[in-house]
Amino acid sequence: MKPITLGIIGCGKISENHIKAAKLLGLNISFLVDLNHLRMEEVVRQFDLNPIAMFNDYHDVFSNHIQVDFITIATASGSHYLIANDFIKNGFNVLIEKPITLSLIEARKLIESSEAHQVVVGAIHPNRFIDSYRHLFQAIQKGELGKILHATLHVRLNRGEPYFKQAQWRGTWKQDGGGILMNQALHDVDILQSLIGSQIQSIKGSINNLNHPYIQAEDLAFGILEFQNGTHALIEATSNVFQKNLEESLFIFGTKGTVKLSGKSLSQIELWDTELHPNEKQPHQTFKIPSQDLSNLHISVFKDFIDSLVKKVKPKVSLQDAIPALEIILGIYQSAFLNQSLAYPIENLESKSFEGKFKW
Repeated sequence: MKPITLGIIGCGKISENHIKAAKLLGLNISFLVDLNHLRMEEVVRQFDLNPIAMFNDYHDVFSNHIQVDFITIATASGSHYLIANDFIKNGFNVLIEKPITLSLIEARKLIESSEAHQVVVGAIHPNRFIDSYRHLFQAIQKGELGKILHATLHVRLNRGEPYFKQAQWRGTWKQDGGGILMNQALHDVDILQSLIGSQIQSIKGSINNLNHPYIQAEDLAFGILEFQNGTHALIEATSNVFQKNLEESLFIFGTKGTVKLSGKSLSQIELWDTELHPNEKQPHQTFKIPSQDLSNLHISVFKDFIDSLVKKVKPKVSLQDAIPALEIILGIYQSAFLNQSLAYPIENLESKSFEGKFKW
């Protein structure tokens, strides 16, 4: 069997995870694309990728009739839709870094395009492959926590000026899609909504920029959510924590139990108190969940995506799966801008519409 081939669009920081995952899985990286040729050459040297094709314009992939099993998109968030749609129309299978787009209309267009051109398109939401989430998801599906009444998510991080200076698009509405919510908290918001397993009914949001005058978007956000199944949720996210990251934590409160996930990427089960497993003090040991290497969860994402190509099925995180987190975050922004609750469904939210509307 010949090696799986791929191309990588974008050679920024996150592309390192793509390259490492590909090499560890024995995949053949056929080409790279980046607007900055010097940066692309540095990546080639760093990871010893020669011989490899390099392009500054991704359209050259089409004009050179290059074929690969799939491509990954690791560019600035605001460019994801255009690049993905062009590759889909040219018959490529595509794996997109989060967020898949910064517009609900564009997200749905990608689904339509992928179906029309019969290609596989997936979203890179690596936290879905963390053992703590998978164990809790299965327990909820089996009814161990009973009816989920409410949940609280806290994302309390530190992001200073050096972080934003690494890339000019960070913290902008048009290219980054927002601040702490869209850029850092999206993974945790995705986990929250996946565990609740219901469509959004309404959102009340509040955002502000208290300590980052050099970015356009928020460094503090709150969201109060109501889901169609009756579950409520509270989201708090900030990048203002003094000096260093403090915590990511998620509480799930059900009629038959309470569970708390914590740690980096919600990778630890800190509390598990249910009728079936009451007052567990060391849940990871109880459930025999080993310590997991979180340094490159892209390996699991890539494995699943390749499996979906072989079996001709949807990946575990399809485009459709990625939309709810986008709906929540854009909904919090829109609600904050309007200063009122937002009722769902909503068809046309997009982050670029917020540019210049929030005055800190």
